[in-house]
Amino acid sequence: MVWACSGDVGSDTLPPVARLTIRIDLSGHGAIGPGKIRLLEFVGESGSISAAGRAMNMSYRRAWMLIDGLNRCFRTPAGAAPSSPSSDMI
Repeated sequence: MVWACSGDVGSDTLPPVARLTIRIDLSGHGAIGPGKIRLLEFVGESGSISAAGRAMNMSYRRAWMLIDGLNRCFRTPAGAAPSSPSSDMI
């Protein structure tokens, strides 16, 4: 069996075999994985939950609920502290 590592000759032509992702389960409080982390990164970059949601092709309501869920898991807000979405956004 031949293993290709970055730097090996021709390794840039081999398809990726495996990908490692990390997910943290917060006993009874949900989980944090790559999707929620990326959402937080987009909020940090744009300063907007709405823009972050659009960047990830999700509704404002979905993005708001994910951020709100994250904020409820920690003593201090993990990202933007969302105010309650207006009824026309739901």
